[in-house]
Amino acid sequence: MRTKKYLHRISILLVVISVMQAFSVWGKPAKKKIRKTPVAKTAVAESSKNDEEFKAFIADLHSSDPEKVIVAVQMLGLSENPAASEHLIALLKTGPGNDITNLALQTLGVLKNPNAIDTLIKYLNHRRSDARTAALSALIEFNSPKIKNALEQKLRDSNPEVRTRAALALGTKGDASSVSVLFKAFERGVNEAAISIGKLGSGKDALHLTEYLGKLDISTLLPGLREYLLGKQPDDQTRLQVLNILFDFAGPEVRQFAIQLLEDIKAARPEMEYDDPILKLLHKMVNQIAKE
Repeated sequence: MRTKKYLHRISILLVVISVMQAFSVWGKPAKKKIRKTPVAKTAVAESSKNDEEFKAFIADLHSSDPEKVIVAVQMLGLSENPAASEHLIALLKTGPGNDITNLALQTLGVLKNPNAIDTLIKYLNHRRSDARTAALSALIEFNSPKIKNALEQKLRDSNPEVRTRAALALGTKGDASSVSVLFKAFERGVNEAAISIGKLGSGKDALHLTEYLGKLDISTLLPGLREYLLGKQPDDQTRLQVLNILFDFAGPEVRQFAIQLLEDIKAARPEMEYDDPILKLLHKMVNQIAKE
């Protein structure tokens, strides 16, 4: 009897174990077959395709069809591949038409390959002013000590647009040492030089600009003074001095200048208190200077 009970218990235990094992197997998530996408193959194929297109555009630079050359230059610019620069420089050496030359110069600026700097500086002395302008615009995209000196020389260019662009470019490519050259250009009629003087100059330079009030149209001076007044370098004492000089000249241009300056300062420095001396003076200028 005991033997039967013992055997019965063993059989039950075996059944339980087998059931547990079954559940253990069933409980495991089935391994999903992950379909591998050929990402690497796709990337390689895409790269290869781009490579072929790049080579095709390089080949088109030697085409006898000007339109085909222009499209090739444009597409090489869109590729943003600096390696295209050497091919564009080689194209320029062949003496292409004016449109292609200007476009190639502009594209060198887009590609930003430093190896193009010397070529672009060379074109600043090109016989055509539009080629000089294109080279100047392209040079602005680079950072090199050579650029500052080249821009300073172009302040004496025979073409007014080249002089203007050079003056404005020096506002970002120049430094404090450029201010004296900019003042000479300003005195020769390059009005935009005042803007770069305001950006690069000291408080002494800003006060020097105010000495031209009454001698030159105030509209040529205000943009430069604005750059100084909104800059990060000036001290508040010099700012107040410049604003008081403008206040003495008054006039509707100065009033409008004060209105705009108030808005610009509040936007740039929202933490300034309402009773800040600069804000108070600007409010006074707006309220006391006649509208017309």
